[in-house]
Amino acid sequence: MSFWTWLAIAIVLVTSITVANSQKKSDKKQYAVLVIFLIAVAVFLTWWFTK
Repeated sequence: MSFWTWLAIAIVLVTSITVANSQKKSDKKQYAVLVIFLIAVAVFLTWWFTK
């Protein structure tokens, strides 16, 4: 994988960890949706930079 793919994955991981640590425990549904969205973004960026 290229540098840009790894950079995209790193940005998604750092963002998801930051959001996970800053949210309250009662926001689990919103957190789950956000994590799924961030994973989808990582997969899309991986596809985009490897095509």
